[in-house]
Amino acid sequence: CRCFANATYGPPELARYSANNFAMCGHRRFGCALIRLALRKWGVYSSYRLALTFANALLNKLRRDIRLVSIDKQDALAHQFTVMKQSLEAQFQISVSDWDGFTELFSLKRLNANEDWVKAGEHCQQFGFIVSGLIRVYYIDHAGNEANEGFYEAGQLIGPISSMVSNDPCQFYIQALEPSELFIADYRQFHELAYDKPEWLRFEIKFMQQ
Repeated sequence: CRCFANATYGPPELARYSANNFAMCGHRRFGCALIRLALRKWGVYSSYRLALTFANALLNKLRRDIRLVSIDKQDALAHQFTVMKQSLEAQFQISVSDWDGFTELFSLKRLNANEDWVKAGEHCQQFGFIVSGLIRVYYIDHAGNEANEGFYEAGQLIGPISSMVSNDPCQFYIQALEPSELFIADYRQFHELAYDKPEWLRFEIKFMQQ
């Protein structure tokens, strides 16, 4: 590893050994940076074993932190799906069977404030469950003015139903008024799977009627 050897902190053989052992996701220079940091901290250029031990401890801590962040995200996602299940069953008076299969159809979508999820004139085959934020549905009248159709908040389902069913262009806009998160699913895929799942089919019918 030239970046380590050129720093004259040690022989090239040690640099290559260090980079190979401490590189993560293929970033060899990251391994070398840890070694240089260890050498600077201890101020002992002859004690490579001590420097390597320190660098190894730093890297292990980083890996643990990354795993904890990943676990936290998974737990947060699982909690959000639980909230979604409770909300849907309460709103539509149904008990969703095969919940794991149900949630596999959904993916998380994030919208910035004032960002349009759907625009008038677009074809949209998706519907969504609002996890957080505030959503506005509006259209532009003949005079060019915005007219609000409704506002939707966390816990509600939203989607261009007429466009999903007819495959015609959407007639209105769906916009996030503040940073928002939605679980999005493809309606066609959901509709095909619902044929063999009575609870899913009842959910679809009630959603279309709301």
